[in-house]
Amino acid sequence: MCEASEVGPVSLSWQTISAWADLAGYQLSPGDLEDLRAMSAEFAAGVTDYREVVVPPPYGERRQSQDQMVALIGLGIGALTEGVYALAVRFGWAR
Repeated sequence: MCEASEVGPVSLSWQTISAWADLAGYQLSPGDLEDLRAMSAEFAAGVTDYREVVVPPPYGERRQSQDQMVALIGLGIGALTEGVYALAVRFGWAR
């Protein structure tokens, strides 16, 4: 868990952790607070570090390469564009 900021995800603040604990009815020791903050910092760093990484699904091998997926997406966008153009011509918005 992390918080959003102008520069991207950041670790939870001490105040946020304290407010959560109060609302949830937990009494956290100073060590618990430090551990939660450290875990949040690691999570926020991981989100930032691995944002652009493509990882295969955990349930099996990838069935299509990234190039094949890009080609399929391109075909889909092309078909969508043709359909929108046909509608525009039909309603007189394009010639």
